[in-house]
Amino acid sequence: MEGGVAVRSRRNPDRPALELTDHEWQDLLRTLAAGALPAYARELADGHLIAFAPPGQEDRALTLWLEEVDTLTFLARKGAFGR
Repeated sequence: MEGGVAVRSRRNPDRPALELTDHEWQDLLRTLAAGALPAYARELADGHLIAFAPPGQEDRALTLWLEEVDTLTFLARKGAFGR
């Protein structure tokens, strides 16, 4: 993907990556840093899993355990992704 971010879980390396534009990636990081989930996130397994999939990318959903979302949120707040 050119000009964006491809994201996948290390648990599922063979699954197609979720492809986000730079704007979508920054919006995701800002939303998580603010303590919220984006509108396209779905809770699974009684809230223990979160599936991230913007419209049209449901087959590429990035599925993370709640603890992984917490880590991503922590890193987003620290500015670890620096884009």
